[in-house]
Amino acid sequence: MTLRDDIQTAYEKYKNKAYIEAEIDIRNLLAKHPAEHDVLRLGALTALAINQVVTAQTRMSQACANREMNAEMYNSWGNIYKASEEWGQAENAYEKAMELDPGFVPVRHNLIDLLVLSGQADRAVAEIDRQAKAEEMNDFLREAKVMALKDLGEYEQAWDIAMAINSGYRTDKIIFLKTQLLFYAGRYEEMREMASLIPSGSNFAARAVALVVNAYGMKNDQTALKAVIREAVDKDDTLPEMFAVARQSLNRAGLDSLADKVFQKGQSKFGRGTSVSVNEEANVLLRSGDYTGAVNLYQQALSLNPGNLDVMLNYANACIPAKAYDRCQSLLHSALQQAPNNQFILALAATLYRARGGDYQQLYDYPKFVQSYDLSPPEDYASIEDFNAALKIRLDEYHTFQSAPLNQTLRGGTQTNINLALVDDPIIRQFFMMLDGPIKSYMKHIGHDASHPFLRRNTGRYRFNGAWSVKLSPNGHHVNHVHPKGWISSSYYVDVPKVVDDASEKQGWIKFGEPGIEGVNLPAEKFIKPEGGRLVLFPSYMWHGTIPFSGENSRLTLPFDVVPA
Repeated sequence: MTLRDDIQTAYEKYKNKAYIEAEIDIRNLLAKHPAEHDVLRLGALTALAINQVVTAQTRMSQACANREMNAEMYNSWGNIYKASEEWGQAENAYEKAMELDPGFVPVRHNLIDLLVLSGQADRAVAEIDRQAKAEEMNDFLREAKVMALKDLGEYEQAWDIAMAINSGYRTDKIIFLKTQLLFYAGRYEEMREMASLIPSGSNFAARAVALVVNAYGMKNDQTALKAVIREAVDKDDTLPEMFAVARQSLNRAGLDSLADKVFQKGQSKFGRGTSVSVNEEANVLLRSGDYTGAVNLYQQALSLNPGNLDVMLNYANACIPAKAYDRCQSLLHSALQQAPNNQFILALAATLYRARGGDYQQLYDYPKFVQSYDLSPPEDYASIEDFNAALKIRLDEYHTFQSAPLNQTLRGGTQTNINLALVDDPIIRQFFMMLDGPIKSYMKHIGHDASHPFLRRNTGRYRFNGAWSVKLSPNGHHVNHVHPKGWISSSYYVDVPKVVDDASEKQGWIKFGEPGIEGVNLPAEKFIKPEGGRLVLFPSYMWHGTIPFSGENSRLTLPFDVVPA
């Protein structure tokens, strides 16, 4: 066979989604032809298909060296950047592809997918409407518009478009989208009925049940919550993921006894035959303090599902309390090949360095990376207190639930469920305009360093990647956590209780550095007192939480994440 024949064989495997086999062929070909352009280009695609993002980047760079770029190559670069969550670079690549070939439909669709995925719903709607004029409204564009309108809070318009999608088009996903719309619109009985239409053997079934259960949990309706879970796990073709979702939700709802029964039912059905069931069994051991047992089971789960990032990170997480430090480091290195910008990986890396007595200050340079700004009010407000009072009234309108989400780090309080950065409201828009100066000042302060995982992403430009409001009740708090999809994270204090003034107890203060990992007892290293009008900015990978506070008054914040633009 000729080289052309070998490349074609690998390509056919790639087209037929036999990605591992195609990647093996590519590696064999690269061993013989390390500089062959077509092998490198196809190799970038096969590496991306198996989530080896860094390898895809390397191969694509070599393939493009000294070559004139075309639309297809720029499109491939866009896909690679999108997979590594380099949103700005991905958009630039797609734009260049469209300039070279305006009629290249895949790249136009990829751009829309990018805008939706990266939280730019307003731009996504504008791009969808523009493309609809060129190719007529089709089901792909309808689905994307539903997702974008959902993020914008335009639920009725999104519903009308969702109902116009052909019933045979991505049926399970469309039903799940409709379930989401009903959730956000507060139509819970309809939401529950819609979710039940997804076949229990579908990959969307567990996600839909998690959404429904979360809704009833936030409404303090444990009767409905338990009924939904019982119905879901009793179906004959229910997947292992359903039992994992059910057990985790029940634990968060405080229904530990029922959670154990659900777990036992799943174990009886699947045993250790699937990665999901073994991973969930490992979770149980981790929470019980059997760290070595958990590590061994996570290793088994990963062997059943090689390369699965979630299992890999659970495994690495358990290795720290088990003191399997070298194994943890190896796992984190592999995880970074898949997700070089995942902030949880960096959080685990910093915790690993600290636990073994290494140099973690490069990632946890508190004087440089944690900054506070006391903001000035917009021109039409006499003081920041006046502005915060108006902002509080508006935010209270979005706090419609009675309890915390079951899938968040909040304990004791409520959280809004819409991206406030996209809300078309004068007061909220003023808030985000106030942030421009501090954010730019922060980026200038931290600087750029191509060798640093945080500083290398500093382009000097930014955009918001999600914003929400949290109202903590007395005795409420945030457990220690990070923001995996962010770059710069924040807390803005709208209203704080008087008890925060006592510096000896630091009630209600934000703390940094205490890992949210079972069995890792490393203390917090930095504390900041909340003040009305105070903004705190810090790296998204930095562990942070809230010290519980007493009294009768709540604590209202408006956090957000920023990513490079």
